[in-house]
Amino acid sequence: LIKNIKLTDLLEKQFKQYLFVIMLLIFFLIDRYGPLISQLQEIQDYTHGAQDWNSKGVMVTTGGQEPLFASLQMCLNPGITIIIPRPLYPGCLNAITPINPNIIAIDQDKDGLRVDHLQEQLEICRNKGGPLPKVMYINPTACNPSGMTVPLDRKKVIYNLACEYNFLILEDDPYYFLNFLPKDPESFLSIDTEGRVIRMDSFSKILSSGLRIGFVTAPIPLLRRIELHMQVSTLHTSGVSQVIVNKLLTQWGKQGFEKHIKEVKAFYREKKDRLIHACSRHLKDLAEWEEPTGGMFIWVKIKGLDNVYYFATKTCIGKHLVIIPGHAFLGIDPSMPCSYVRLSYSLAEPWEVEKGCKLLADLIREELKIKK
Repeated sequence: LIKNIKLTDLLEKQFKQYLFVIMLLIFFLIDRYGPLISQLQEIQDYTHGAQDWNSKGVMVTTGGQEPLFASLQMCLNPGITIIIPRPLYPGCLNAITPINPNIIAIDQDKDGLRVDHLQEQLEICRNKGGPLPKVMYINPTACNPSGMTVPLDRKKVIYNLACEYNFLILEDDPYYFLNFLPKDPESFLSIDTEGRVIRMDSFSKILSSGLRIGFVTAPIPLLRRIELHMQVSTLHTSGVSQVIVNKLLTQWGKQGFEKHIKEVKAFYREKKDRLIHACSRHLKDLAEWEEPTGGMFIWVKIKGLDNVYYFATKTCIGKHLVIIPGHAFLGIDPSMPCSYVRLSYSLAEPWEVEKGCKLLADLIREELKIKK
């Protein structure tokens, strides 16, 4: 009898495990995997301050691009005005363009989006009686491509303008945990008192891009609208990936997660330093740049070249050197002048960084000779 009881318990346990796996391989409710949702709420609470989960919610998404696309689809129609930074992450620009909204592009400096330019453009809209913006997109931490981070005082000015002119803020922050600052920056979510911030996070940069796990934090009415967009696109995020992330976060705990983030930051900081040093050795008199505050990229202005498009896409590619012309981040025609390129240090090996920077310097010199 005792043997039978033990066998029955074992079979029941195995059956439950098999049933769980089967459920993972069929369908998941879009945002209802409770254990992971609870963990993500805890992460947001200790990272961005205690949130009111009666009015806000978290939803798991397929990477960080899905909630961005869904939010843009939700907020925009032809003629609706959106504020974007310039330069801009191409994935956002490519999602916006087919909708044909009215675009206000705001310049950036070493501290990110310029609030003086933003305020000026908003006043122009109001004085002309034209359509006021409904939404602003911003990548506030180690933004792609410039690597700059918006400081808190500037965030507060931007948020106050959002309240005054009544627009939403799409806070797309995939590089938040890859910042190299002494202290993690305060987010727009952390200062949101009116429920006008939709924040997008991603595990792609800190765990695995192949898992395709991101999450969006927003007021519940907006979250439900984003959910409707997901229901007619991806349906739901991979259940297997959600459970993997849940089990990993459970095993780590808060201290383990923070330890992992610290190690990831150190990994990318070393890569950044290596590329900065290589640029200083080989490109010092040929280009200029600001040291990034995090992320994976350096935004470089090449001196003496008014238009780098064909240099980057033909000359450099022809020598097996991959750099991205700034045109991709400005949304301008290849014939338009732009002297910026984006360099990435995320995948490059040490010898590749040194070789690549030396080759880039040689190619710039050759191009300048041809130009003369």
